[in-house]
Amino acid sequence: MEKIYIICDFRENFPSKLVEENLLFNDHPRRISIEEIRDVYIKLGYSCEIFGGVPELIHAIETHKQFPNSIFINMSDGMTETYSRVQIPILCELLGVSYSGSDPFVVALMTNKYYSKLAVKEAGFLTSPGYLITRNNLKINLNNLNSLEYPIMIKPNLEGSSVGITADNVCSSYTQLMSRLNALLNEFEEISIESYIAGYEITNFLIGNPNNIVLNEVLGVKHHGKILFDKEVITLKDNATKSTSYYLPETVLDSATIQKIKETTKQIAQHMGVHDILRIDYRLTENGELYFLEINSVPRVSSTSELGYICKERCISYSDILNNYLKSIRNRIIHG
Repeated sequence: MEKIYIICDFRENFPSKLVEENLLFNDHPRRISIEEIRDVYIKLGYSCEIFGGVPELIHAIETHKQFPNSIFINMSDGMTETYSRVQIPILCELLGVSYSGSDPFVVALMTNKYYSKLAVKEAGFLTSPGYLITRNNLKINLNNLNSLEYPIMIKPNLEGSSVGITADNVCSSYTQLMSRLNALLNEFEEISIESYIAGYEITNFLIGNPNNIVLNEVLGVKHHGKILFDKEVITLKDNATKSTSYYLPETVLDSATIQKIKETTKQIAQHMGVHDILRIDYRLTENGELYFLEINSVPRVSSTSELGYICKERCISYSDILNNYLKSIRNRIIHG
């Protein structure tokens, strides 16, 4: 049996991204969540330990450490640099170890909101019309904005966890859009601008690989109790204070629509070459049109995240999910 190492850079080791609030919140998982996963694997009979994150991987590469007969489970968002989620798969490749999750190129593609939308659109699925704005091509791309309908959503292109998003990011006029765009460009290099799609906020959590799906569950998202979004956004503070909540999709949607969402997620994962785990956020209009919003290459695996809600509401054992997740990773590594 392989030795299992969990890779993680802990929330407690990074500053909070809510500087004006008395909260510790950033992209990274809490240590207690990772310790819980380690303990579950040990109880299941695996030899498992927490390895560390980016610094520990770099040290292992520099000291030429070897890890025969091992699997590294990636639960890290990397450090603080742009494209930080690419760091773990790159370092694992350099170290020559087997690891969970997608390869560096696919992770980079998923990290980039605009380019991941292009990939999804290429596969024939709906995406909201929009453009990529950078500090270097601001004047060129502003000419395209007349083709977009208001309200317009504006957000950092390379950030997760709603970093840089406030209620002001939904703009109803050109003046408001330019004001918010200039403010965001002072902080972020790339900005995604797209038409705001009104409808149900939907998230789809997928674990597994083609022919070996461990979990494929759809959840609806509430924001302060509201399920139909017309100008709502989920902010960084909402994530930190858990102002959003989930509901089972069958309370609102019919079975055919739920199945359509699940199949769409499977097809997008296969088209993009995703391995082992992902979460896709969609907007479903009242007319039944499903729009891809963004994809997460390292969705949070914990008993207090979406996965924990799914386990509770579907009467699924969290331990069983973790066990089957590992088996799926192992099966992919062995059989390709």
